[in-house]
Amino acid sequence: MNHLFFECPFTKSVWSKVLEFNICPIPATCNWDSIASWALGRTKGRQFHRWMRRVGLAATIYHCWRERNNRIFRHVATSPFQVVDHIAFDVAKKAAFCWNISDTPTNRAIVENWEIDESIFINNCSLAGSRESGFRF
Repeated sequence: MNHLFFECPFTKSVWSKVLEFNICPIPATCNWDSIASWALGRTKGRQFHRWMRRVGLAATIYHCWRERNNRIFRHVATSPFQVVDHIAFDVAKKAAFCWNISDTPTNRAIVENWEIDESIFINNCSLAGSRESGFRF
């Protein structure tokens, strides 16, 4: 498990790009236990950036596992860039269902990094005085 997800140069490059998209520092220690502990502290909550970290984490695990299976069982290999593209597509597709996201510098940077349409942000003119209540699907 550690080799596949954290020690392998292929998956390390995928993880680093996904963390970069989410404006999240790379953990000092990369193994399953430390990453699980590290992620728990950075993905809990209803804030959009934390939700994006959860979605990015799930998509990365799924696509890295799928790449492993394709290499073993189908003898087909793709590049880390292609895997990141698949992850980005899935994450952006999921995020497209969000709305009423606060237009903060962090949220805006994440939306730009993942190439998500800006229409998910709160329209400040029509919602003046209202509070963000999270996001909706």
